[in-house]
Amino acid sequence: MRIITAAQKQALEDLAAEGLLRGLPVQTAEKDIHITELLKKLSKLQVHHNHFSDIDPRRAEHTRHDEGIRLIFAGGTCLSKAHGLINRMSEDIDIKVVLSATKSPLKKGRGDRVRLKSLHEHIPSLLNGLGFPPLEYLNGELNPSIRDAHRYYVVGARYKSTYSEFPSLRPELKLELIQRQPLLPLERREFGYLYETLAGLQATSTVAIDCVSVAETAAEKVLSLLRRYAYKWDGHQIKGDIDPTLVRHVYDVARIFEHSRDSLASARSIFPQLVQSDQNEFHGQNPEFDSDPVSVLKRTLNVAKTNGELLKQYSKHLIPLVYDTNRPTFEESFASFETVAMDFLAAC
Repeated sequence: MRIITAAQKQALEDLAAEGLLRGLPVQTAEKDIHITELLKKLSKLQVHHNHFSDIDPRRAEHTRHDEGIRLIFAGGTCLSKAHGLINRMSEDIDIKVVLSATKSPLKKGRGDRVRLKSLHEHIPSLLNGLGFPPLEYLNGELNPSIRDAHRYYVVGARYKSTYSEFPSLRPELKLELIQRQPLLPLERREFGYLYETLAGLQATSTVAIDCVSVAETAAEKVLSLLRRYAYKWDGHQIKGDIDPTLVRHVYDVARIFEHSRDSLASARSIFPQLVQSDQNEFHGQNPEFDSDPVSVLKRTLNVAKTNGELLKQYSKHLIPLVYDTNRPTFEESFASFETVAMDFLAAC
């Protein structure tokens, strides 16, 4: 199982002792090293399969690289590592899978599903090769979890920590891949380990990867938080409970509002299209959202401000992962989130 090097461990402890990590716990910096290594491998992944119609085994060609499969870095970890906009540890690795037409035709009857399946079949060996074996959940939960004709894939993987457990940090890596076409232009970004960035050190390892824009991420985060809490608060979530870390969207959108306000016009322009997409994708989960999504989202925004649940989750799950000398209060973050959300909803 993968473990950070002795030199990396020493560097983390020395920098933390000197106050150069801005309060970032060493456990968090350690996990970021593993996340960076996984992203580096994903950025170079080439998917080979045998679904092309002109593959000829007689020429010793059994598989071929599918150049139309692209992996795009997205989500909060992208905001943190690639865009440098948020001062919190983002644990999950969110990847958007973009499929473009293949140069050669596929075999008859084969399409996106087999291409996505081929991609997903590459992931376990990639994780194992890095020393991150997929987890076996004791509750019988499938890992990886695959649904929607292979459009959605999520896997949890192990790593070995050299430190004691940190309560707010999950002791696993979570990789999520979803096939979805970005609406705004992508941005090529290069970044390294978080601890080196915070300490102003030269990067010893870098990742170059296409990223979802700040604008599109902002629009997605506003919609995700409001739609998912509406699902719970309107009484439709019968199984399980809502992800308590969703409150991260409040903080992230507030940071975008503070440091990248010029991106919000583009975010506003695509928000109605994202709402329509969610209305189609999650049809049947919340009948009122199906018929009048904007009213549901507005009502949920009002409830979120006063019912106390997000405040509790903000204090418990978000603040411990924020590395900033001036950590914003929930009231400060939510005021900015509310301003952005109301503006987006007015565009619908």
